Amino acid sequence: MTTLLATVPASKPGAAPYSINLGADNNVYCSCPAWKFQKLPPKERTCKHINALSGQLKLMATKLGAMTPASVVVAVPKAAPVAPVAAPAPVVAVAAKVAAPVASVESKKAALAAKKAALAAEEAALAAEEAASEKAAAKAVLVAEVASLKKALALAEAKLSVA
Repeated sequence: MTTLLATVPASKPGAAPYSINLGADNNVYCSCPAWKFQKLPPKERTCKHINALSGQLKLMATKLGAMTPASVVVAVPKAAPVAPVAAPAPVVAVAAKVAAPVASVESKKAALAAKKAALAAEEAALAAEEAASEKAAAKAVLVAEVASLKKALALAEAKLSVA
Protein backbone atom coordinates (compact mmCIF):
# COMPACT_ATOMS: atom_id res chain seq x y z
CA MET A 1 0.00 0.00 0.00
CA THR A 2 1.34 3.44 -0.90
CA THR A 3 0.59 6.77 0.72
CA LEU A 4 0.32 9.92 -1.38
CA LEU A 5 2.61 12.59 0.04
CA ALA A 6 2.30 15.35 -2.56
CA THR A 7 1.13 16.07 -6.10
CA VAL A 8 3.26 18.25 -8.38
CA PRO A 9 2.01 19.63 -11.72
CA ALA A 10 4.02 18.69 -14.79
CA SER A 11 5.96 21.47 -16.51
CA LYS A 12 4.18 20.79 -19.84
CA PRO A 13 0.64 22.20 -20.03
CA GLY A 14 -2.02 19.49 -20.10
CA ALA A 15 0.31 16.74 -18.88
CA ALA A 16 -0.67 14.61 -15.89
CA PRO A 17 0.71 15.79 -12.55
CA TYR A 18 3.48 13.85 -10.83
CA SER A 19 2.82 12.18 -7.53
CA ILE A 20 5.24 11.59 -4.70
CA ASN A 21 4.35 8.49 -2.71
CA LEU A 22 5.61 6.67 0.34
CA GLY A 23 5.74 2.98 -0.50
CA ALA A 24 5.00 0.09 1.82
CA ASP A 25 8.77 -0.55 1.86
CA ASN A 26 9.32 3.00 3.28
CA ASN A 27 10.93 4.20 0.04
CA VAL A 28 9.88 7.49 -1.52
CA TYR A 29 8.67 7.18 -5.13
CA CYS A 30 7.98 9.87 -7.75
CA SER A 31 6.08 9.27 -10.97
CA CYS A 32 8.29 11.64 -13.02
CA PRO A 33 10.55 10.26 -15.78
CA ALA A 34 13.69 11.59 -14.08
CA TRP A 35 13.01 9.34 -11.08
CA LYS A 36 11.69 6.36 -13.06
CA PHE A 37 14.62 6.02 -15.45
CA GLN A 38 17.48 6.27 -12.97
CA LYS A 39 19.61 3.17 -12.86
CA LEU A 40 19.75 3.10 -9.09
CA PRO A 41 17.77 1.12 -6.52
CA PRO A 42 14.59 2.99 -5.45
CA LYS A 43 15.99 3.83 -2.03
CA GLU A 44 18.90 5.74 -3.67
CA ARG A 45 16.90 7.59 -6.34
CA THR A 46 15.89 11.21 -6.14
CA CYS A 47 14.52 13.95 -8.37
CA LYS A 48 13.78 17.67 -8.18
CA HIS A 49 10.29 16.97 -6.85
CA ILE A 50 11.52 14.82 -3.96
CA ASN A 51 14.30 17.33 -3.24
CA ALA A 52 11.73 20.14 -3.13
CA LEU A 53 9.53 18.11 -0.77
CA SER A 54 12.57 17.40 1.40
CA GLY A 55 13.33 21.13 1.53
CA GLN A 56 9.73 21.86 2.52
CA LEU A 57 9.85 19.23 5.27
CA LYS A 58 13.16 20.52 6.62
CA LEU A 59 11.81 24.06 6.61
CA MET A 60 8.71 22.91 8.50
CA ALA A 61 10.86 21.03 11.01
CA THR A 62 13.01 24.12 11.53
CA LYS A 63 10.04 26.43 11.97
CA LEU A 64 8.05 24.10 14.21
CA GLY A 65 10.96 22.72 16.17
CA ALA A 66 9.67 19.19 15.59
CA MET A 67 7.99 17.41 12.71
CA THR A 68 4.21 17.35 12.98
CA PRO A 69 1.63 16.44 10.35
CA ALA A 70 0.75 19.62 8.47
CA SER A 71 -0.01 20.91 5.02
CA VAL A 72 2.85 20.43 2.57
CA VAL A 73 3.18 22.49 -0.57
CA VAL A 74 5.92 21.41 -2.94
CA ALA A 75 7.51 24.36 -4.72
CA VAL A 76 9.14 23.32 -7.98
CA PRO A 77 10.95 25.76 -10.27
CA LYS A 78 8.98 26.62 -13.43
CA ALA A 79 5.86 24.89 -12.15
CA ALA A 80 2.44 26.21 -11.34
CA PRO A 81 1.45 26.59 -7.68
CA VAL A 82 0.68 23.30 -6.00
CA ALA A 83 -2.44 22.67 -3.98
CA PRO A 84 -1.66 21.74 -0.38
CA VAL A 85 -1.89 18.08 0.49
CA ALA A 86 -2.40 17.06 4.08
CA ALA A 87 0.72 15.28 5.26
CA PRO A 88 -0.12 11.80 6.59
CA ALA A 89 1.14 10.43 9.90
CA PRO A 90 4.11 8.57 8.33
CA VAL A 91 5.58 11.91 7.20
CA VAL A 92 8.11 11.65 10.04
CA ALA A 93 9.52 8.46 8.50
CA VAL A 94 9.64 10.12 5.09
CA ALA A 95 11.32 13.20 6.48
CA ALA A 96 13.95 11.01 8.12
CA LYS A 97 14.49 9.02 4.91
CA VAL A 98 14.66 12.09 2.68
CA ALA A 99 16.72 14.17 5.12
CA ALA A 100 19.14 11.35 6.04
CA PRO A 101 21.40 11.80 2.98
CA VAL A 102 21.47 15.57 3.59
CA ALA A 103 22.36 15.05 7.26
CA SER A 104 25.04 12.57 6.22
CA VAL A 105 26.56 15.11 3.83
CA GLU A 106 26.39 17.84 6.46
CA SER A 107 28.06 15.60 9.06
CA LYS A 108 30.78 14.75 6.54
CA LYS A 109 31.30 18.47 5.88
CA ALA A 110 31.57 19.09 9.62
CA ALA A 111 34.08 16.23 9.98
CA LEU A 112 36.14 17.63 7.09
CA ALA A 113 36.06 21.11 8.65
CA ALA A 114 37.29 19.63 11.94
CA LYS A 115 40.09 17.78 10.14
CA LYS A 116 41.04 20.98 8.31
CA ALA A 117 41.19 22.88 11.61
CA ALA A 118 43.32 20.12 13.16
CA LEU A 119 45.69 20.21 10.19
CA ALA A 120 45.96 24.00 10.44
CA ALA A 121 46.78 23.72 14.15
CA GLU A 122 49.38 21.03 13.44
CA GLU A 123 50.89 23.18 10.68
CA ALA A 124 51.12 26.16 13.08
CA ALA A 125 52.79 23.95 15.71
CA LEU A 126 55.30 22.68 13.15
CA ALA A 127 56.05 26.24 12.01
CA ALA A 128 56.64 27.31 15.63
CA GLU A 129 58.86 24.27 16.20
CA GLU A 130 60.80 25.03 13.01
CA ALA A 131 61.25 28.68 14.05
CA ALA A 132 62.50 27.58 17.47
CA SER A 133 64.87 25.12 15.83
CA GLU A 134 66.20 27.80 13.47
CA LYS A 135 66.65 30.16 16.44
CA ALA A 136 68.60 27.50 18.35
CA ALA A 137 70.82 26.84 15.33
CA ALA A 138 71.50 30.57 14.89
CA LYS A 139 72.34 30.84 18.60
CA ALA A 140 74.77 27.93 18.33
CA VAL A 141 76.53 29.63 15.39
CA LEU A 142 76.80 32.89 17.33
CA VAL A 143 78.16 31.11 20.41
CA ALA A 144 80.80 29.40 18.23
CA GLU A 145 81.75 32.75 16.64
CA VAL A 146 82.03 34.43 20.07
CA ALA A 147 84.24 31.57 21.29
CA SER A 148 86.41 31.91 18.18
CA LEU A 149 86.70 35.70 18.67
CA LYS A 150 87.62 35.24 22.36
CA LYS A 151 90.32 32.81 21.35
CA ALA A 152 91.67 35.22 18.71
CA LEU A 153 91.55 38.08 21.25
CA ALA A 154 93.45 35.99 23.80
CA LEU A 155 96.11 35.16 21.20
CA ALA A 156 96.41 38.85 20.22
CA GLU A 157 96.77 39.90 23.87
CA ALA A 158 99.38 37.22 24.40
CA LYS A 159 101.42 38.51 21.44
CA LEU A 160 101.17 42.07 22.71
CA SER A 161 102.31 41.20 26.19
CA VAL A 162 105.32 39.26 24.82
CA ALA A 163 106.42 42.16 22.66
